[in-house]
Amino acid sequence: MKKQIIIAGLVVLTALTAKAQQQAHYTQYMYNTISVNPAYAGSRGALSLGLLHRSQWVGLAGAPTSQTFFAHTPLKIMNMGLGLSVVNDKIGPVNETNVNVDYSYSVRFNENNTLAFGAKGSLNLFQPQLAGVKTIAGNDPSFVNSNVERSIKPNIGFGAYYYTKHWYLGLSSPHMLQTKVKTSTISAQQTALERRHYFAIAGAVVRITDVIKLKPTTLVKIVKNAPVSIDGSLEALFYDQLGVGLMHRWKDSFGALLNYNITKQFWVGCAYDFTITRLNKVNNGTFELMLRYDFVYNRYKYKSPRYF
Repeated sequence: MKKQIIIAGLVVLTALTAKAQQQAHYTQYMYNTISVNPAYAGSRGALSLGLLHRSQWVGLAGAPTSQTFFAHTPLKIMNMGLGLSVVNDKIGPVNETNVNVDYSYSVRFNENNTLAFGAKGSLNLFQPQLAGVKTIAGNDPSFVNSNVERSIKPNIGFGAYYYTKHWYLGLSSPHMLQTKVKTSTISAQQTALERRHYFAIAGAVVRITDVIKLKPTTLVKIVKNAPVSIDGSLEALFYDQLGVGLMHRWKDSFGALLNYNITKQFWVGCAYDFTITRLNKVNNGTFELMLRYDFVYNRYKYKSPRYF
């Protein structure tokens, strides 16, 4: 238990002063594209609503949890799309909420090939609550008389997304501005910097038989002062309805995916992954649950099944 508390304390300090990977990982990243690329807005051809909950490193005190809500839709005018998403991350005593508005403009080369450009505007609400932190040693200088400013920081991001019926490719940086948060304790003053993240995504669907299709996907995340993060997954899709897959985050974790199209419009997915770092001795893995529903207004234009 003492080891868990110490690790939890390190997690908290990382949240306050980290200058490396800061945006949340997702096991089901291939179904949460709007969070990293604003050009995805409206690409499903319907008003698409989604909810995602992620509990990371279950069993470890102060471990991260994330909740995401998103909605995006195509507009009737000039091949545009519009999206809204809210992401809430909590790690130890630190709560961070991002409210995002996404805009996309699509250039359609033909019925099946589209290049979309996107812009994201966001507000970041940073809410530390250090008063409730219990330390192992009394008068810990990292927490006693500490002060971390609550703040609301605006940001902008951009992305490009090329997609066909059978594959896609995207490049983006959802938060371009490197905003700062000031922290101070009885021993030092520090500035936590939100680093600029770059994302590359790709995926495809490959027909094997009339019953089975394979869906390989990948996500690459690059940020200064941190190792490149590479996610890869391979999912088998049965009857365009049941999906079963495996994923791997390079040098970090392995996971499993399970999802089901209850109807052509209603989809549910869950995932589990476990870390292969030293943290695997003090937690029970990471769980995700995701729901998505497409509201279809024009059934003649809506294509089903939608693979991405």
